[in-house]
Amino acid sequence: MRTLWLWLAVFTASVVSANPITVKDDAGAVVRLSQPAQRIISLAPHATELLFAAGAGPKVVAVSEWSDFPAAATKLPKVSSVNGIQFEKVLALRPDLVVLWGSGQGQRDAERLRQLGISVFLSEPRSLETVADSLLRLGQLAGTTPQAQRAAQQFQQQWQQLQQRYASAQPRLSVFVQISARPLLTIGGRQFLSDLLRGCGGQNVFADVSLDAFPVLPEQVLRRQPKVMLSLGDNTTALQHWQSWPQLPAIQQQQLYALPADPLSRPGPRLVEGAKMLCHTLAQARSRY
Repeated sequence: MRTLWLWLAVFTASVVSANPITVKDDAGAVVRLSQPAQRIISLAPHATELLFAAGAGPKVVAVSEWSDFPAAATKLPKVSSVNGIQFEKVLALRPDLVVLWGSGQGQRDAERLRQLGISVFLSEPRSLETVADSLLRLGQLAGTTPQAQRAAQQFQQQWQQLQQRYASAQPRLSVFVQISARPLLTIGGRQFLSDLLRGCGGQNVFADVSLDAFPVLPEQVLRRQPKVMLSLGDNTTALQHWQSWPQLPAIQQQQLYALPADPLSRPGPRLVEGAKMLCHTLAQARSRY
C-alpha cells in the first residue's frame, strides 16, 4: 500500500510538471509557469490590489512604492519607485513571477526581467470586464483559483447591479473629467473611467478620442458643453478655474464634483467602490437637469 501511494505521488507530480500553467497577459504575451508561483513581486499599485483580491497576498514578497492597499502591502519591501525598478533587489528576492504595468516603460522593463530569467505578467486592464478576467488569470498563476473566482464573481455581480440601476437613467449626462489642471488633462474613450461613466448613465465628452489621457484647451471643453465636471481628488478646488467660463452648463448649474482618486484611477477590484460613488454623484447631478 505504501508503495502504491508513493507511485501515485510521483505520477501526480509528473502530470503537474507536464501540464504547466499557461495564460496570456494584457499585452498578449504567453506566460508559462511549471507550477503555481510561490514568490510574486508586484510593480504596480493596481496589480498589488488584484493579487491580494485573487488570494495571492501571502505569496507577494515585494511591491512598488505606491502600493498602499490593502494595509498588508504597506509592510512589504519596496523594489520600485518613480525612479524605476531596483533590479538587484528584485533578483535577490528570487521571484518566480513579476507583475507590472503595461504602459510607460512596462514593455522595456518586462523584456529586461525576462532576460534575467524571470516570468513576467504585464497588467493593463482597460475595462471592468478585463479587471474580472485579470483576477482569474492571476489566481491561476498563483494557484489560488477558488479565491480568484469568488472575487471575480462578486466584482461582476456588483457592477451588473449598478448598471441595471443607473445605465439607462435619463437624462444622460455629459461629463468632463479633469485629471490635471496644469497642464489641463482629461481622459479619452480608451480609459476605463469612460466605461464607468457609461454604466452610471453618463457620457465622457471626449469619449470619441482614442487615447487614455491627453491635453486639451478650455475652448475645446467649452465646445463639448459638459453638464458635469469631475475632478479626482480631495475637493473641488482644482475645478474652480472653470468659474471663468459661465457658458458651461456645469458652471450654470454648479455641478462640480471631486471623488477619491484611487478607487477610480486604479484598474483593480476597488473600481466597484469607485463606481458606486460615481453613480450616486451622477444621480445627484441628474436631479438638477
